[in-house]
Parts: sequence; structure tokens; C-alpha cells
Amino acid sequence: MSWPGIALAVLLTAALTLTACADKENIVNQLPPTSEEAVQHYDMVVEALRGSLIEVAGTGEWSPLDEAETSPGVESAAGAETVVVHSPVWVLEVSLVDEPQRSNALATVEAVATEYGFADAVTYVDEPTEFAVVLADGFGAELRFATSKTATTLRYTTGSHPVGG
Repeated sequence: MSWPGIALAVLLTAALTLTACADKENIVNQLPPTSEEAVQHYDMVVEALRGSLIEVAGTGEWSPLDEAETSPGVESAAGAETVVVHSPVWVLEVSLVDEPQRSNALATVEAVATEYGFADAVTYVDEPTEFAVVLADGFGAELRFATSKTATTLRYTTGSHPVGG
């Protein structure tokens, strides 16, 4: 590589590093949204995922298995009064465990979730008859996607967010 090429590579690396540090600093200094704002955001994520996964499945209808629940949060920079919200478990009585639906479903979950600020999926069950992943975001939320031979499920748990709206 020539000297001008090396200089350009060094400048680009420095620019990317500064941008990444600035973005990380903004996230670190940002207070979490209120519990109401967080629920609205994560409900949008789950709604988008349900629609996209119906396309992968080719059939079916999502239904909530239970009701959303709220539990006390952890005191933090968000304040002393925080809550964690657990969404309903959404169930699609369709299996996406077999290929190619399995790979398509995982790619869909990662693509949609990353648009909403979640990191890449971490697989915690990887068996021929069942598959489950969890994705996390910068505010402590977890999004869980699982499929088995009988059904597919989606659920989120928010991180600790200040009470209010």
C-alpha cells in the first residue's frame, strides 16, 4: 500500500473510532425513557416482528397467551421509582423449527429487532425440535423469540424504567 493509501486508512480508522466513541457517550449519558414510552416502543417492535414472521410462516394468527405484568425495577440513574414490564407471551400456532423457515425466521427477527436498537441474537436453545434466541438493547430490555414443533412465541421484558408517561 502506498503512503497516501496508508494515510487515508489511518484517517478513516480515526474518524470511525471518534464516531463510535461519540455514539457510545451519547448512549451512556442518555436517561432511559419512561416505562410508558418503553412499552410503546417495544410493542412496536413486537408488532413489526409478528407481521414479518407471519410472512415467513405463510399462515397463522398471533394471540396473547397472558397479560402484561409489571414488577419493581432496580434503582439507578433513572431514579428510585422504576418498573420492569413483561409483555404478554405472543403465540403463533405454527412451527418455524424446520429449514428454511428456521433460518428465515432468525434473519427476520435480527433484521427487524436491530432496526429498533437491539443487538444481534444470542441463541440459548439450538435443538432439532426447538430453537430460542434472546436479543438485548442498551436500556436492559430483552426480546425473546422461540419456536418448536408446535408453536412460535415472542415476548419482551423491559429494563428498569422510571414510572410515568
